Amino acid sequence: MQSFKDNEGHSWNIALTLGKVRQLREKLGLELLNKEHHWQVMNSETDRLAFVFLLVEDQAKEIGLDADTFEERLYGDGIADGASIAFLRELQFFFQRLGKRLEAGLTETQIKVMTAAQSQIPIVVRFGEKYKQWNAAFEAGYAAALGKSIIVMHGPDHQHALKEVDAAALAVVQSSQQVVEILEYIEKGTLPA
Repeated sequence: MQSFKDNEGHSWNIALTLGKVRQLREKLGLELLNKEHHWQVMNSETDRLAFVFLLVEDQAKEIGLDADTFEERLYGDGIADGASIAFLRELQFFFQRLGKRLEAGLTETQIKVMTAAQSQIPIVVRFGEKYKQWNAAFEAGYAAALGKSIIVMHGPDHQHALKEVDAAALAVVQSSQQVVEILEYIEKGTLPA
């Protein structure tokens, strides 16, 4: 179960079960177990927040809130994003419980990108033999689409294959130490000695 707070400080709990997924499908026409619908929900804040309301609808009724009043409680700095991330975390755990590793992994990546997008810290994307290339590519593409700064880390053997990703990056590095140096430069404005 995941939770988030609205702009009045009220805590809301989100729990996702197969029964809830069926109810959501009937009410919204979106099937979270369908890959295309899963992708749509992950990339649409409107859809995510519709799911959030339906998952907390009974809690809202207990305190006399309808959908519009609940929505007003999501206004404010990062509150709707917090509700979306709580929903996505619950969705990730739901997929893990079902043994759907791909869907859980895609949802986890979306959470990472959304969380990083809320901050001013550049997203570090690492490509290499022991890293999942499609995860890294998705993170880099999504971050670029959001206008986030990206630091790309890979060896010289990936240089040609990643030339478009590198072109969109704030910096391209080959080591973790270089990432640290760039972040220190961004924060302090000083180059390493």
